[in-house]
Amino acid sequence: TTDPAEALQGSMVPIGGAKGAALALMVEILAAALTGSHFGFEASSLFEGRGDAPDLGHLLLAIDPNIISGDSFWSRMATLVQAVDSREGARFPGLTRLENRRRASRQGVSLAASLHAEILNLAENNR
Repeated sequence: TTDPAEALQGSMVPIGGAKGAALALMVEILAAALTGSHFGFEASSLFEGRGDAPDLGHLLLAIDPNIISGDSFWSRMATLVQAVDSREGARFPGLTRLENRRRASRQGVSLAASLHAEILNLAENNR
């Protein structure tokens, strides 16, 4: 649909509400408070060239699932993947991008003739 009111009537909000707020808070704690960096509301924009550097923090956390869950991690992940795959309209992030990449490798990339002409013109004018 292109009607936002209609979409909200039947859409799932997987990162909304209290769960989304808790997840955002956890990320802020791990990537900003723990590293001594700016919180999201303190950082300058990554999309504009003005202002100080955003001073973002990064945390790399390595977990060996076998130490924590024994031998059950991979079978539990298989159960989760099967549950998500069985839901109509549900998918894992990145699957569309990966499928588009595979299709482009097999079939190439289609461009509108006008865009192709514009690209060729830009290339010629920048030699």
